[in-house]
Amino acid sequence: LPSAKFPRDVRNLQTLSHIAPEEFVFFTPYHSQVKSFSSVSTMLALEDNEDMKNTLKPLVAAGSKTTLLLHEAFYRNQEPMHVAGQVARLIDETGGGDTFLITASDKIDADDVIQLCEELMYLDVAGPTIKSRIILNSTNEELIDELMLLGVSKFALDEEEDISMLEDISKWQGKSLLK
Repeated sequence: LPSAKFPRDVRNLQTLSHIAPEEFVFFTPYHSQVKSFSSVSTMLALEDNEDMKNTLKPLVAAGSKTTLLLHEAFYRNQEPMHVAGQVARLIDETGGGDTFLITASDKIDADDVIQLCEELMYLDVAGPTIKSRIILNSTNEELIDELMLLGVSKFALDEEEDISMLEDISKWQGKSLLK
């Protein structure tokens, strides 16, 4: 969803939150006007700075769901273990990170993303397992296949025609999709 910059956007988000099915989640970029709604997760791009913690702490204290965006521009030139350590510290210090949206274009090596996800899955943090928190946004078939084998079960697709690729991979692995 677009950022909720105006009062009407917040009202629309509140209405959508109330009428959406319980398992449905809306992701919205961080904005100070967005309050805690049951089916809204505030998305923050993971950065290596103190401002991230200062932004995340009040959101968590207010009961907001938070999604940390791991964009490939952030993790591309870092060791996966270092990125996982940053994520663990952020979770420990703020309690945030209900979900992790990992973006990966076709330009990035699938093995690098797989290694990052494996390092994240090794983390021993409070709450649900990291594996259950990961949402992969990619159209890389090899990457989706490997992460599905590792147990990642949430995928974000940009195009409707990508659903058939995801269905084919899940059938090949003997799994079924919930839409």
